[in-house]
Amino acid sequence: MNSEEKPKRQRRKKAAAEGTTAEVEGKARPASRRKGGKAKAQALVQAPADKVFWLRGGATIANLRELHDAFESGMSDEQFAHHVGPGRNDFACWVEDVLGNPDCARALRETSTRKDAARAVEASLVA
Repeated sequence: MNSEEKPKRQRRKKAAAEGTTAEVEGKARPASRRKGGKAKAQALVQAPADKVFWLRGGATIANLRELHDAFESGMSDEQFAHHVGPGRNDFACWVEDVLGNPDCARALRETSTRKDAARAVEASLVA
């Protein structure tokens, strides 16, 4: 190892330990873009206008952020129960089929309350 490689390697180790950036070929990159770094945050997928989720009562949802907000404050327990029941979870189906997020859909299928559903969606938003 030559004398130039050693400082680069030390900077990379320090950046990896801090979880912030890694210097690769003289360019700083976020840890999430580093080889072996944490998973990248997914972009917020917007449903096409003809595939939005229609809540009972007429409100529409077009992405995970809006779904989370609806669970938190925009829908009643009765509305939630209309879409989620034994062997049925309309939200999970929509998230998987329209938004293309099977991990979030799997988490939603394991919920039975609005509060739990909000937590499941929130976990997908921050992942």
